[in-house]
Amino acid sequence: MMLSRIAISLLLYTLPLFGMISLIPLLEHEVGITLCYTLVAVSYFILHKWKMLDIIVYALGFIAMTLFETIFLLTHVETFTQRGLFGVMPLWLPFLWAYGFLVIKDSLAVITKYVR
Repeated sequence: MMLSRIAISLLLYTLPLFGMISLIPLLEHEVGITLCYTLVAVSYFILHKWKMLDIIVYALGFIAMTLFETIFLLTHVETFTQRGLFGVMPLWLPFLWAYGFLVIKDSLAVITKYVR
């Protein structure tokens, strides 16, 4: 019972992230993908009543992963054909990472609630 509750909660938190990733091949324009990702994030914040922790985690994910992705891309560890942000990465990538940080935060909250 507890394991199924954890699994369902984790699935519900990760579904929007899977949806966001599935948009990448469907929408060719970086700005369109970025707008969709922004709508997902705003929806998350509205549903969670704009909690300060969520905003901090999102900002941390956005800033930290933009920095790390820039380093990876400049050292040619990764490459992207879309390079609308700083000429090295897709515009939408930091938004995807930032939302991923929220999913990790929420997933850890579920796991720590049920597993002690």
